[in-house]
Amino acid sequence: MIINDLQNPGELRVYTAGLFRREWDSATYRADPAAVAANEGDPTTTGTNTEIDSITINTTEAIIWRGFFLPDQTDTTWEFQTTSDDASFLWINREDTGEPRNAAQQTDVNMVNADAAVQNGGAHVERTRSTDDAAGDVTLNAGVYYPICIFAANGSGPGVITVRFRRNNGTWQTDGTGFFFHDAGTDNGYHLN
Repeated sequence: MIINDLQNPGELRVYTAGLFRREWDSATYRADPAAVAANEGDPTTTGTNTEIDSITINTTEAIIWRGFFLPDQTDTTWEFQTTSDDASFLWINREDTGEPRNAAQQTDVNMVNADAAVQNGGAHVERTRSTDDAAGDVTLNAGVYYPICIFAANGSGPGVITVRFRRNNGTWQTDGTGFFFHDAGTDNGYHLN
């Protein structure tokens, strides 16, 4: 656990390993992340993940992970990707555009698919999409906790989600140990209420 001030004076963040996960088991499948969380009420399951690698998504289940990504090096070539059946999206705040990629603004009722750095939406067989397909490489600075949000949902049959990241065209990795954190002082991973 790392305790740190970030963003606003007086806001104390309690960084704990792993992304905070919320699942809706009885959610009616929708390709629109906002509709799932907004219409299905409280999640049926919560937990954390330091790795999102071949995680099963049950029929009509939706999962949202929130937290922070902590780069180990400053680089202009960070990439993220999802492999999923069915829909998945990934948002991450970024430095290179002068505007955030809206990860911190993705609340349950206003997730905007078009703002996602990885757009792998819709009903489909297992497929992979990356930041290269939508947002391009991402500039991140070492030691900065960047808000990150990941959504995955499955319509029918077996579903799955894997999230990978790399920098400078290196090896893709799924292990988020030392990279994925959430704020244990919140009820969703990063929004201070």
